[in-house]
Amino acid sequence: MFLLMVCGFILSKLGFFDEKTTGKLSAILTKFIIPASIVASFVRDFNKQEAISFFSAFGIDMMFFILSAIIASLLFRNKGDLSHRDLRMCSIFVNNGFFALPLISALFGDYGIFIGSAHLSCMHVFLWTYGTYLYKGKSGVSIKSALINPGLIATLIGSVIFISLGVIPHSTLLALKENSFTSSLGNSFYEVLTMLKNVNTPLAMLVAGAWLEKAGIKRSISDISVWKVSVVRMIVIPIILLGVIFIIPVSHDIKTIIMLGSCAPTAIIAATFSQLNDADYVFCTKVITVTTLISAITMPLFVVLLSFI
Repeated sequence: MFLLMVCGFILSKLGFFDEKTTGKLSAILTKFIIPASIVASFVRDFNKQEAISFFSAFGIDMMFFILSAIIASLLFRNKGDLSHRDLRMCSIFVNNGFFALPLISALFGDYGIFIGSAHLSCMHVFLWTYGTYLYKGKSGVSIKSALINPGLIATLIGSVIFISLGVIPHSTLLALKENSFTSSLGNSFYEVLTMLKNVNTPLAMLVAGAWLEKAGIKRSISDISVWKVSVVRMIVIPIILLGVIFIIPVSHDIKTIIMLGSCAPTAIIAATFSQLNDADYVFCTKVITVTTLISAITMPLFVVLLSFI
């Protein structure tokens, strides 16, 4: 994965990736390929225990986002200059789609994406509620924007597919499989989802590498304030969450999947939100760069630490 990022960095340096290209590829990943990967992970035989695991992960993930917001609020207080908005945004919201899901997929396969999609769904709900509140206050928060987003819609579609396989009588499912038209249509649909899912990791890493090149590594690593936020995002918050998850009675695999989502670098959407609200999006881009570099060390380290839990 790191070598794929290096390839993206080089391709950007050579002029193959400009800002317009990376922007469009990021949109394709966020709005199409990642949601397709989520839906594909739900196409599996219904299992009551897996359903319980998913909803348990969803609850823990939401609790972790709330806890992250509390930590960020305590560390980055409102001093009247509104800079706290970007500091909190960069500390709370993670690039789970680009970094966590590819790593989770490599470690746990479709089951990992199935459980990991809970984290992605929670983040989108929290992003369009608390994230909007950070910049626009209570008047800017909309239930519609919190519920209508690619990550959550894909999870809802996948959930319907997953649950329907447990609700529909076995005889009906068998008849659908034996019918040449419905069987062929279903297989074709799943094959398309699988092909899109297989594109996720390489394309996400290439785009991440291009982002690093565009942001300017030297410019980013020389800013002390960027490092303060980066340490909070990549070390302080994950360590606190690691201590919390230690006492939660769920399986080791679920703990690992949740922590991989929670220790990912700052989300690209942090810079997007900042720019849309006329804040310091350049600062957010620097944080994204530094946390992405740090993640090459911290994410594998947390995987190792989790092996001792």
